[in-house]
Amino acid sequence: MTNTNNASESENLSRIRDILFGEDLQSIEQKLDATKEESSDIVKNLKAELEIRIKKFEQLQNDKFEEISKDRAKTDDDWKKAIKELKNEVSKIENIVNNSVAQFDVKLTNLEEKLISSIDKLKEENQTMHSKLFETKLDKTALADMLAELSEKLRK
Repeated sequence: MTNTNNASESENLSRIRDILFGEDLQSIEQKLDATKEESSDIVKNLKAELEIRIKKFEQLQNDKFEEISKDRAKTDDDWKKAIKELKNEVSKIENIVNNSVAQFDVKLTNLEEKLISSIDKLKEENQTMHSKLFETKLDKTALADMLAELSEKLRK
């Protein structure tokens, strides 16, 4: 019996609504249905727009990643090139230093030869003077003059 009472109450409520609201209730329901459809369409459009934007963002992210990768590869190439140029410059400097050392060595050898030659000449002159002194047995003044002359030659 409660089911029949509930059913009759529902019918009564429906009738009361129809009487009170009549066509307004139907138009409200139609507006709600239209709003529901519009909302559904808007949500679908928003989802589609969001998917498009996410794809654009992902593409932009991939493009930037590729650009960074290319820049990094380019930077690596620049480093390799800079290191190669630096090695070339170091090699040039080594050649210049080696040439300078070789030239200095030649000059030093020439100087050594000149010094040895000068020392040999002085030894000969000293020997010659010694021989003269021994042969002639000069006095102390003549010996002092000869030594002074020898010292003058050594200074030159």
